[in-house]
Amino acid sequence: MHVSSTIKRITLALLVIALVAALLVYGVGLDVIKARQVDLLYLGKQHLWLVGWSMLFALLVGIPSGFSQPPLRPPLGGIHYADL
Repeated sequence: MHVSSTIKRITLALLVIALVAALLVYGVGLDVIKARQVDLLYLGKQHLWLVGWSMLFALLVGIPSGFSQPPLRPPLGGIHYADL
């Protein structure tokens, strides 16, 4: 039953991606996409490169910062693991 819900979610996500891509092609026009294919590929590559570096630096700063800070409030129920 768990696999079935996972397959449904994946199928729905793929359908949404296909719908967005179809609307983009319809709105912009296939001729414009073909005419600007080189630019779109170059800019897409640059975008992914910048996103990758941004994610790397965010993780390099965020993960150590999160581990070095004490929790701001006790967990629900007020039980501290140090008290056990």
